[in-house]
Amino acid sequence: LKPFLYLSEKMGILQSQITKSGIREVNIEYIGKFPDLDLKHVTVAAIKGFLSQFVQHEVNAVNAISMANQMGIKISESTSKEAGNFLNLIRLTIVSDKDTNILEGTIFGKDDARIVRINKFRLEVIPEGYLGLIHNVDRPGSIGQMGATLGRYKINIARMMVGREDDGDRNIIFLKTDTPVPPEVVKEIEDLELVISMTTFEL
Repeated sequence: LKPFLYLSEKMGILQSQITKSGIREVNIEYIGKFPDLDLKHVTVAAIKGFLSQFVQHEVNAVNAISMANQMGIKISESTSKEAGNFLNLIRLTIVSDKDTNILEGTIFGKDDARIVRINKFRLEVIPEGYLGLIHNVDRPGSIGQMGATLGRYKINIARMMVGREDDGDRNIIFLKTDTPVPPEVVKEIEDLELVISMTTFEL
């Protein structure tokens, strides 16, 4: 159970930084094989990770569900057997007043957690460390400009993951850096011609 608890909590934390306000629903789907696991604990871990970024009081496995209920957030769970290309898949959907955000995560092998979908983008993200999420136009030179900007500020890229729209002209890029990216550097990257937006967070 431990790898799924870790994955779902990280997915909750990531969702809390993508979805800003007006939370109405949290939907968790378990797709594929989860042999003999009590998935209610995995659901609680996702809610705990999500709410920990929003509330002042400590959120734990005991009070996470009740706190969500007090905030008027509807929680739903579902299961299905077909997971496509993955042995198992957790899909965490957050519905807010403004939009709907979808994350999907899986476990490779015994305990390698990966986030494999962010909304309509497919990619593979190790959910840990200092991360930057960049939306950009999919044209030659865009990644090079970002790397050069970070290099001027001595910010090292430890890992880069790219996801592409199947039917569009945009990319989503996940950067893992050795150190946080300061706000002024984020602003400079967002000012690049082919960059639409950049969000940073820590998992």
